[in-house]
Amino acid sequence: MEAASCEVIILGAGITGCALGLVLARQGVSTVIVERAPHPRFALGESLLKPTVLWMRVLAERYGAEELAAIANLNRIHDEIGPSSGVKKSFGFVRHAAGSARTEAQWWANIAVNYAEDVLEAHLYRQDIDAWLCARAVEAGCTLLTAEIRGEEAVADDGVCLATSAGRVHGRYLVDCVGHGATLPRVAALGTAPLRTDSRVIFTHLTGVRPFDDCAAAPPPALPWHHGTLHHILDGAWMWVIPFGNHPRSRNRLVSVGVNFDNRVHPPGDASPGEEWSALLARYPALAAQFGKAAPVRPWMSSRGARTVPAGVVGERVCLLGAPAGNVDALYSRGLLNTFQSLHLLAGCLLEARAAGDFSTARFAPVARLQHSLVQVHDHLVHGSYGGFRSAALTDWWLAAWSLVEQLSLAQVVPSLAALERDDAGAWAAAQEALAAGACIAGEETVLPVLTAACDVMDDYTAGALGEGAALARLNDAAAPLASLGFDLARFRELTRAHAFGPTARRLLSVEHALSAAIESLDRHAGLPMTLRASAFVNGLVRLLALRHARAERVELTAPELGQALSATVTRVALPGTDQALLDRLAAGITALSLVRESCDPEAPPPPAPADWTVVTALHDAGRHVSLRVRADGDGRRGELELDTRAAGERLLLRLAGDVPPPAFFAGLR
Repeated sequence: MEAASCEVIILGAGITGCALGLVLARQGVSTVIVERAPHPRFALGESLLKPTVLWMRVLAERYGAEELAAIANLNRIHDEIGPSSGVKKSFGFVRHAAGSARTEAQWWANIAVNYAEDVLEAHLYRQDIDAWLCARAVEAGCTLLTAEIRGEEAVADDGVCLATSAGRVHGRYLVDCVGHGATLPRVAALGTAPLRTDSRVIFTHLTGVRPFDDCAAAPPPALPWHHGTLHHILDGAWMWVIPFGNHPRSRNRLVSVGVNFDNRVHPPGDASPGEEWSALLARYPALAAQFGKAAPVRPWMSSRGARTVPAGVVGERVCLLGAPAGNVDALYSRGLLNTFQSLHLLAGCLLEARAAGDFSTARFAPVARLQHSLVQVHDHLVHGSYGGFRSAALTDWWLAAWSLVEQLSLAQVVPSLAALERDDAGAWAAAQEALAAGACIAGEETVLPVLTAACDVMDDYTAGALGEGAALARLNDAAAPLASLGFDLARFRELTRAHAFGPTARRLLSVEHALSAAIESLDRHAGLPMTLRASAFVNGLVRLLALRHARAERVELTAPELGQALSATVTRVALPGTDQALLDRLAAGITALSLVRESCDPEAPPPPAPADWTVVTALHDAGRHVSLRVRADGDGRRGELELDTRAAGERLLLRLAGDVPPPAFFAGLR
């Protein structure tokens, strides 16, 4: 019996398959998603990156897949999906020595969130995210077929026909998001290619995990370790710690934990995943302090890993997407980034092929080039880092290289998003041309040869042919071409140590995040037709206040010092294309600024606005109050603006005086 007929068959109803199905359905493409197990279910790929978030926004904007924009914003996840996902405010790395209850005085905190980046990354509780997205894909028009795949049947019209436990499914094109090489001849025919990375992983979800900040095992960073994705660097291994309950709105106490082993140091043996976990805690007292009372809520699982990836990801009427296209290692959380960047390009190729009635392999060559380069960059980063983690100095170098790659990944996606938001066809075409050429990051032609050479250095180092000093010298020589792209090892060390720890850094980030949260609340609150976060002026103002407050409890600035400081800060953080003359005029028009931070009664209602003030907007929810109000002088040319936010027993009051926009200005601002 014919189970279904469609244009595109998608294998897998996880986040990858459902995101693609949603995008295609919104464009009128008939799609069948074949999945053997119903939701909800466990899935890895839980820590978002800034470029991943932005690719989701590109897909949402380009294809009307607003649900992806919801997943790209933690507040919307809590509003629209559920209170089970956490927040990722940083990437933290702590290096351990066996037998020590303290770290080796070697730690790195990469502060991943600041106001300018306009990104609130999430720790995704995937079973809720995937189930929600699957339902939205079905609502959009996808057909969900719960069935086992039994094989592939030949068809005369060059389409694709699958035999499943629920009958046959016929389509014009197949996208494999789960990996069925042993079952489907057209996938198996793609062959395999070697990876440099040779690793395996054990993983589960735990309850009863102590925040690492409470274990007294490492210096406290500016942002708590528990507020981000924490990496424990061990001998020949590394561990991820991803808490889901580290946000005030989350009700999920589980923590995702996984250990990735370098098979050169820890070859697979007969021990079970649970036994390997227990052995680690016995060897590292600092880990025992964090996990000694933790218990798994699901059995420990393991993946032996593979030293190969598909030699090609595009074949006759088939494309691999996501993990099947090349699952390297969880280090640096690039899996979902690779997926959504490739999905963006694949969706465009599918729609063009459908319009032309031509699904030939050549049409999808750009997707093959892109996914190949994504896997290469990730493979080199991971392989080199495993060797580098044996030394603090070499760890510095590889984390600096990874940080540069992240910035170049952002540089690759930002032009596409900006072009869509500005409806700039020329800028959009230029951005897509680079992507279709196979470049996965800006400057790839410079970066990839350096990473290749750096991995060769690490192979010599791990084989004992080079000492630490000689290896670092060769790495620095190899990195010379990266200077033009912003690689600066000394600056990275300064940022991840001096600027990531200590009371000054904590105060700066605390104010920046508090103001950022207040402004984001205003932006998403119904009735305020403007986007403050997109304003370079507001961006610069928040950064200036945070910098000043890091040095003093109370900020009081008046002209002319204020205008000069604000103009300089705005210039440094202004978004591309912003009207600098307007920003300079606004900065020059502010005559006084004050920021007061004080304790307040969390139960007391905020006082009503004085009669001569106009409330632009105000919101109250879950013990939080945010309001924006304006008072104009009699001549209507000068006045005051006040942002008042109260949460968790603390009040932040910001006031501006001078040429403050009148209430009518806010009504028309976009």
